[in-house]
Amino acid sequence: VPIVFDIVTSLPIASLQLVIKNAGSMEDGASEGIAKFLSSILGEGTKEINSSAFAEELEFRAISLGAHAGVETLVFEVSSLKEQFPYALEMLKKVVKSPNFSKESFDKVKLMTLGMLSNKESDFDYIANLNLQKILFEGTPFAHAYYGDVKSIKNLKLKDVEVFYKEHVSLENVIIVAGGDIELSEIKKLVSSML
Repeated sequence: VPIVFDIVTSLPIASLQLVIKNAGSMEDGASEGIAKFLSSILGEGTKEINSSAFAEELEFRAISLGAHAGVETLVFEVSSLKEQFPYALEMLKKVVKSPNFSKESFDKVKLMTLGMLSNKESDFDYIANLNLQKILFEGTPFAHAYYGDVKSIKNLKLKDVEVFYKEHVSLENVIIVAGGDIELSEIKKLVSSML
């Protein structure tokens, strides 16, 4: 697994990104918006710890943990004070190994996404950009809406999201980006069990 690393000792903080190649919106296929949808579900805690309890655990220790999908990648990000970093990586490991693919979190994210898309219907800049993409990139993955549209999100099933996760989040696609007041050897030691 490639590691991009930079040591910076000016502040006692550390951060890590698990960059998953080939897991962004270009991979949505017929399920427009699924990569962005997945990144939202990954913010809902784990199967064992619901989103509220998970967020409280992180907030109590001043840990920032999240996921976002770009065009080509899905990225898990975590940062914290150096002393909390091992715990932060344990929490990241829990999300990676056991995402909250429950019906409740799926329905919550679906409702929030549909609400956001409803708001976008009156955002003329968004509509113009989306239509320009469709014209310029016709017949390619760049032509579709990265958040999907109302129809694609309504048609999305929990099983689709689980399959997308299993097919794209794999060791072969991982790149680690890490840095802060921490040694490379310590990063390797902390991340190896997660990988």
